[in-house]
Amino acid sequence: MKKATTIRKLITLSLCLMMCLSVFAPASVFAKCSHKNTKLVVLKEVTCTRNGKCVKVCIKCGKNLKTCSVKKLGHTYKHIYIKPTCNNRGWEGTMCKRCGYSVAEKSYPALGHNYKTTVYKGTCNTPGVTVKVCKRCGDKKSYSTGKALGHKWGKWQLVSINGGKARYSRTCSRCHKTKYKNN
Repeated sequence: MKKATTIRKLITLSLCLMMCLSVFAPASVFAKCSHKNTKLVVLKEVTCTRNGKCVKVCIKCGKNLKTCSVKKLGHTYKHIYIKPTCNNRGWEGTMCKRCGYSVAEKSYPALGHNYKTTVYKGTCNTPGVTVKVCKRCGDKKSYSTGKALGHKWGKWQLVSINGGKARYSRTCSRCHKTKYKNN
């Protein structure tokens, strides 16, 4: 009777073990995988200067089937010309279309501003102003030169007499403004 109990316990234990394995173990433990459904997994991206690496993996069982290596691509150059501006230097050379690596073959100095200067004379009320505008980029600078000139009044002149009161005027020789006063 002890043997029968022990055998029952062993059968029960083995059934439990098989059930646990069927739930937690992958299908590859019980059946052989045909590895028909695969995908490529990139391990290291290929660049212009670095080799790449990938592996073929079975989707069903997860087994790595084949490791592959991809040779670096090398640079694919195109000619670039960047025109110099007033503030920035220019350059000519080649640049890789894929990664942007560039080789400058010629460098051009910044052009500097090419200002056209216009001077506005001062008036009686405003100071003179000098304005500089760059012909290439439109950069604008202005500054005042001196002070307002002030009026240059002429002598008082009698304009009219009305009811014993005299009216006088004088005129600025620069802006032709007229000022009046009564006496």
